[in-house]
Amino acid sequence: MGPMKQIYFLLICHGFYLGSVCQRWTFPSRITALIGSCVEIPCTYDPDGRLGASSVVWYLSADGPVKEILNTKGSSSVWMYYKDRTSLVPGDNSCTLRIDPVRREDGDKYYYPGIVEDGTTNTASRYVLLSVTDKLNEDNNNK
Repeated sequence: MGPMKQIYFLLICHGFYLGSVCQRWTFPSRITALIGSCVEIPCTYDPDGRLGASSVVWYLSADGPVKEILNTKGSSSVWMYYKDRTSLVPGDNSCTLRIDPVRREDGDKYYYPGIVEDGTTNTASRYVLLSVTDKLNEDNNNK
Protein backbone atom coordinates (compact mmCIF):
# COMPACT_ATOMS: atom_id res chain seq x y z
CA MET A 1 0.00 0.00 0.00
CA GLY A 2 1.41 3.38 -1.00
CA PRO A 3 1.98 6.19 1.52
CA MET A 4 -1.05 8.23 0.39
CA LYS A 5 -3.35 5.21 0.66
CA GLN A 6 -2.03 4.54 4.16
CA ILE A 7 -2.75 8.13 5.20
CA TYR A 8 -6.30 7.98 3.79
CA PHE A 9 -6.87 4.65 5.51
CA LEU A 10 -5.68 6.05 8.87
CA LEU A 11 -7.87 9.14 8.49
CA ILE A 12 -10.92 7.02 7.75
CA CYS A 13 -10.26 4.70 10.70
CA HIS A 14 -9.56 7.66 12.98
CA GLY A 15 -12.92 9.21 12.02
CA PHE A 16 -14.84 6.01 12.73
CA TYR A 17 -13.01 5.54 16.02
CA LEU A 18 -13.69 9.10 17.22
CA GLY A 19 -17.35 8.91 16.27
CA SER A 20 -17.88 5.77 18.28
CA VAL A 21 -15.74 6.57 21.32
CA CYS A 22 -16.25 10.31 21.91
CA GLN A 23 -19.99 10.02 22.31
CA ARG A 24 -21.18 7.99 25.28
CA TRP A 25 -24.93 7.80 25.61
CA THR A 26 -26.72 6.40 28.66
CA PHE A 27 -30.39 5.48 28.39
CA PRO A 28 -32.55 2.40 28.99
CA SER A 29 -33.26 -0.12 26.26
CA ARG A 30 -36.91 -0.42 27.27
CA ILE A 31 -39.44 1.68 29.17
CA THR A 32 -43.17 1.33 29.87
CA ALA A 33 -45.59 4.25 30.12
CA LEU A 34 -49.21 4.66 31.12
CA ILE A 35 -51.51 6.00 28.39
CA GLY A 36 -52.54 9.57 29.18
CA SER A 37 -49.62 10.13 31.53
CA CYS A 38 -46.26 11.82 31.09
CA VAL A 39 -43.19 9.66 30.46
CA GLU A 40 -39.57 10.66 30.70
CA ILE A 41 -36.95 8.54 28.98
CA PRO A 42 -33.81 9.21 31.07
CA CYS A 43 -30.79 9.99 28.92
CA THR A 44 -27.37 11.58 29.34
CA TYR A 45 -24.44 11.93 27.00
CA ASP A 46 -20.79 12.92 27.22
CA PRO A 47 -20.36 15.35 24.34
CA ASP A 48 -17.38 15.36 22.05
CA GLY A 49 -15.26 18.40 22.85
CA ARG A 50 -15.62 19.63 19.26
CA LEU A 51 -19.37 20.13 19.61
CA GLY A 52 -19.47 22.64 22.47
CA ALA A 53 -23.06 23.44 23.45
CA SER A 54 -25.10 20.94 21.51
CA SER A 55 -28.77 20.75 20.63
CA VAL A 56 -30.52 17.42 21.12
CA VAL A 57 -32.71 15.63 18.62
CA TRP A 58 -34.80 12.49 19.17
CA TYR A 59 -35.83 10.21 16.33
CA LEU A 60 -38.57 7.67 15.86
CA SER A 61 -37.45 4.62 13.95
CA ALA A 62 -40.48 3.00 12.39
CA ASP A 63 -41.57 1.58 9.07
CA GLY A 64 -40.63 4.09 6.41
CA PRO A 65 -38.35 7.08 6.85
CA VAL A 66 -36.93 8.06 10.23
CA LYS A 67 -38.88 10.94 11.78
CA GLU A 68 -37.73 13.65 14.18
CA ILE A 69 -39.94 13.83 17.26
CA LEU A 70 -37.91 16.47 19.15
CA ASN A 71 -35.40 19.04 17.97
CA THR A 72 -34.25 21.54 20.58
CA LYS A 73 -32.81 23.85 17.92
CA GLY A 74 -36.13 24.29 16.13
CA SER A 75 -39.44 22.53 15.69
CA SER A 76 -39.97 22.98 11.95
CA SER A 77 -38.57 19.50 11.20
CA VAL A 78 -40.45 17.75 14.04
CA TRP A 79 -43.20 15.37 12.97
CA MET A 80 -46.46 17.15 13.75
CA TYR A 81 -47.84 14.12 15.63
CA TYR A 82 -45.24 14.80 18.35
CA LYS A 83 -44.66 18.56 17.96
CA ASP A 84 -46.63 19.76 20.99
CA ARG A 85 -46.06 16.66 23.13
CA THR A 86 -42.28 16.34 23.38
CA SER A 87 -39.70 18.34 25.30
CA LEU A 88 -36.22 18.01 26.70
CA VAL A 89 -35.83 17.65 30.46
CA PRO A 90 -33.13 20.18 31.41
CA GLY A 91 -29.89 19.21 33.11
CA ASP A 92 -26.16 18.87 32.54
CA ASN A 93 -25.61 16.82 29.37
CA SER A 94 -29.27 15.84 29.48
CA CYS A 95 -30.90 14.24 26.50
CA THR A 96 -33.89 13.09 28.59
CA LEU A 97 -37.03 13.02 26.45
CA ARG A 98 -40.45 13.87 27.90
CA ILE A 99 -43.61 12.79 26.05
CA ASP A 100 -46.80 14.30 27.48
CA PRO A 101 -49.39 12.91 27.14
CA VAL A 102 -48.51 9.37 26.10
CA ARG A 103 -50.81 7.94 23.44
CA ARG A 104 -51.49 4.33 22.54
CA GLU A 105 -49.89 4.94 19.13
CA ASP A 106 -46.57 5.86 20.80
CA GLY A 107 -46.09 2.28 21.97
CA ASP A 108 -44.12 -0.56 20.46
CA LYS A 109 -41.87 1.90 18.67
CA TYR A 110 -38.14 2.52 18.83
CA TYR A 111 -36.71 5.93 19.76
CA TYR A 112 -33.12 7.18 19.79
CA PRO A 113 -31.28 10.46 20.49
CA GLY A 114 -28.71 12.41 18.53
CA ILE A 115 -26.99 15.77 18.18
CA VAL A 116 -28.59 18.35 15.86
CA GLU A 117 -25.33 20.03 14.81
CA ASP A 118 -23.90 16.73 13.58
CA GLY A 119 -26.47 14.58 11.80
CA THR A 120 -24.19 11.55 12.02
CA THR A 121 -23.79 11.75 15.80
CA ASN A 122 -26.62 9.61 17.10
CA THR A 123 -27.34 6.22 18.59
CA ALA A 124 -29.04 4.73 15.54
CA SER A 125 -27.61 1.33 16.48
CA ARG A 126 -29.17 1.51 20.00
CA TYR A 127 -32.81 2.21 20.71
CA VAL A 128 -35.34 2.65 23.49
CA LEU A 129 -38.40 0.48 23.02
CA LEU A 130 -41.40 2.32 24.44
CA SER A 131 -44.26 0.11 25.55
CA VAL A 132 -47.57 1.63 26.60
CA THR A 133 -50.34 0.28 28.79
CA ASP A 134 -53.70 1.47 30.01
CA LYS A 135 -53.39 -0.38 33.33
CA LEU A 136 -51.14 0.19 36.30
CA ASN A 137 -48.75 -2.66 36.94
CA GLU A 138 -50.09 -4.74 39.84
CA ASP A 139 -46.56 -5.06 41.28
CA ASN A 140 -46.29 -1.28 41.51
CA ASN A 141 -49.65 -1.04 43.29
CA ASN A 142 -48.43 -3.32 46.06
CA LYS A 143 -45.31 -1.29 46.88
